Amino acid sequence: MDIETRVLECYLAVVREGNISRAAEVLHMTQPTLSRQMSDLEKRLGHQLFIRGRHLQLTDAGVLLRRRAEEVHQLMDSLAMLCRQNGEVFGRQPIGHTDDDVSFFADMGTVDITSEKDE
Repeated sequence: MDIETRVLECYLAVVREGNISRAAEVLHMTQPTLSRQMSDLEKRLGHQLFIRGRHLQLTDAGVLLRRRAEEVHQLMDSLAMLCRQNGEVFGRQPIGHTDDDVSFFADMGTVDITSEKDE
């Protein structure tokens, strides 16, 4: 099951604000869009995350997701910091090569960069 980190960030904003409308303002998106994202998240997970009313309350599944989403958020922050500190580039990067007498890139391809610095 794939859940984008962006959706988890939206979920955490809703939890922090306790209200979808306020979270939508903070996230600079419309309330219906955020509401739909939260409903889609619940459907995807197969669990109700909120008890809707004047104030949102988290269900047990919502509490568990909040904890896990916070862990993912912390891991993503740590990874971003690690990449900045080490100056590493991870992921797929376009590369190209030229013949000695040709000044333009030819035969473009991609390479998977997966190695880490040896410690």
